[in-house]
Amino acid sequence: MSRSPGSGEHRPVNSDLDRSGVAIVGANTGRLRDPLARFLTPALLIMTLYCAAYAQVSTLEAHRNWATTAAFGYVAAALGWLISRRPAVPVAIAAFFAVLLPAGLLLQRGMAMPEVAVVQDAADRLLHTGSPYAARPESLDEVNPYLPVMALLGLPAALAGRTFWTDPRLFIATITVAAIACAWLLLRPAGGGTAIPGRGWWLPTVLALVSPLGAIALTLSGVDLPVVAAGVLGLALVATDRRPAGAVVLALGCAVKWTCWPIAAVAIAMAVARGGRRAGLRLAAATAGGAVALCLPALLARWSATPCCFRSGRPALLPPRAIPC
Repeated sequence: MSRSPGSGEHRPVNSDLDRSGVAIVGANTGRLRDPLARFLTPALLIMTLYCAAYAQVSTLEAHRNWATTAAFGYVAAALGWLISRRPAVPVAIAAFFAVLLPAGLLLQRGMAMPEVAVVQDAADRLLHTGSPYAARPESLDEVNPYLPVMALLGLPAALAGRTFWTDPRLFIATITVAAIACAWLLLRPAGGGTAIPGRGWWLPTVLALVSPLGAIALTLSGVDLPVVAAGVLGLALVATDRRPAGAVVLALGCAVKWTCWPIAAVAIAMAVARGGRRAGLRLAAATAGGAVALCLPALLARWSATPCCFRSGRPALLPPRAIPC
């Protein structure tokens, strides 16, 4: 109850608003009111058209199978949203048809993008030679363009055989979802609320994961998702002044794939803004030192197989066929 100005009457506080006046949940309907919800129907229709076109033009069977299933799922999700007007309904439908169902079918059939096999082969070489890189690659499939820590995601398959349950995509998806959840918990205020107005933080996050961009990565490849996981969690740790833990996470990401390096630079800038230049330098040193420590043993194990994919020429000390480029 609140008192109206200039009167002795009490009026009930609008239950649709939180303390900041942002619409949260309808008092009578219990439905989430989020500004992003108005764009849900056109977004799902665009995803449907994209998948329908993708299924027609793709020359890869695994991609066509995913696109066909996902297109049906996005149509069903749009219908579910129009009928229920609850964001959880279309998100759940899209997650099932665009991620869970095609992922299960593709895993059962052993279908994936070539990079999944590259990660598994790298793990095999890591166990047998100490390095994830082929000394003398004979074909493009033997080239490993990733940094050494990526091979760790293929260790279950290398140790227990390549089965449904040891596929790297399962572990990558689990790590990614767990990292995003941990980041949200870190950024959540102590009072139990959420830092994002309207309590609609989950809608754009889950939509990104079940959209074609996220769904393809989750079901067919996954090699870019460790960078997403390390970046999101690392930035959340730095933003909450947990810089040592953030340095560890960012170092892992930087030792998986070089595309995490720009994210580390953003985290360093954030540390400078929050804790000063010295805090930024410490974070930079810890992240760089950790990444080097993680990569160096595998690179030294086979010095002749050091990845040179980003070099402009061939080092004179290495035989021509020893460079995986």
